[in-house]
Amino acid sequence: MDDDPLGNCYAIQKACDWHGIYGFYQRCFDDSGQWIFRGHSDPTWLLKSTIDRQFSQYGIMNADRIKVEQGVVRRFKRECHRYLDHPPEPESDLEWIALMRHYGAPCRVVDWTYSFFVALFFAVEGAVSIGGNFWCAVLCFDAEWLKITYKGMLEAIQEPGLLERYKRGGEAYSWLKLEYIRTFLLHNTRPVKIVAGISPFRLNERLGIQQSLFLCPGDIREDFDHNFAYMLQHCDGDPRQHFVKLELTMTLEERKNILRRLQSMNMNRATLYPGLQGFAESLNTLMADAEHYLAAGEEDEDHR
Repeated sequence: MDDDPLGNCYAIQKACDWHGIYGFYQRCFDDSGQWIFRGHSDPTWLLKSTIDRQFSQYGIMNADRIKVEQGVVRRFKRECHRYLDHPPEPESDLEWIALMRHYGAPCRVVDWTYSFFVALFFAVEGAVSIGGNFWCAVLCFDAEWLKITYKGMLEAIQEPGLLERYKRGGEAYSWLKLEYIRTFLLHNTRPVKIVAGISPFRLNERLGIQQSLFLCPGDIREDFDHNFAYMLQHCDGDPRQHFVKLELTMTLEERKNILRRLQSMNMNRATLYPGLQGFAESLNTLMADAEHYLAAGEEDEDHR
């Protein structure tokens, strides 16, 4: 695995069972402001966007990334009407990004969720098996601290009037937040290594159910994790107080126990991915409780 640019930016916590996981949650997040989370079914994964992976796979040079991304977005916008009756307005950049991510198009944003247990489900559901145990990770980040950090870095914008409107807050803040994201993150002619949380005004069903938020990098010429690392390394304070990686090592029985616990909280693919496909895929993790299937079969026999 390549070196992790964020390796010095987060603290590491470990757990091996539900008791340890839930204790970690209660100590750190139960009543401590607003945090966001991301589940990794392989703890060695780097924090990359989908377009980062395609750039790497096809050997696209950093200097060409801006034009390639623009071409991908333009192609998606031009062809989307063939598949959707009501696509977003052409200038609704955030809705287009959300739509692209929803359908698997390569884009620069990375999905996070406000729900620790949604992230935990995605991590444990696909946990990798190594040496008889199962391994995965949950990334945890202080969203309030992120907002303070990127607001401070707005000083890089050479438009004092715009900056003052941003600082005043209220309605001006709401308007400027959208304008800032569109121009500074997505259309800036002088990209800056920064990461900000974004969310479209109109949420699709999956974003709403999964309590999702996107983190968006400012400089597409560098991978997401390099943008994030640069920002965290140039901020005030120790980022490890605001960024935690929970590494999980589970036996087979404990992984099944965790999935059963999450199922009791209604955390499964049937609820997180509405529709027949989500329901069908949810049957995979229900097999963690084999007795459920045996009982269902017996009930069917009873009704004959």
